[in-house]
Amino acid sequence: MNPLQLMNNDIATLMMSSQKVFEHWNDKVADGMKNNCIASIQRDWKAYIDEINTRMNIYMRAEKEIEDAISDYERKTR
Repeated sequence: MNPLQLMNNDIATLMMSSQKVFEHWNDKVADGMKNNCIASIQRDWKAYIDEINTRMNIYMRAEKEIEDAISDYERKTR
């Protein structure tokens, strides 16, 4: 399985599990932990995914250009 998908599943599990905890543990301390810890992890994960997606798009475009150049070269040298 894709490592990013595994990490995404782990984050989703964390979010679901923590939501159940915070539903029962509903006070000022819980709100602070939820906002400072869980929300922070979620924001960091989203930023990481956005960065990876951007880099993968650049990589795939470069890979396509290389493949096109190779195909052009092969076609010209036949």
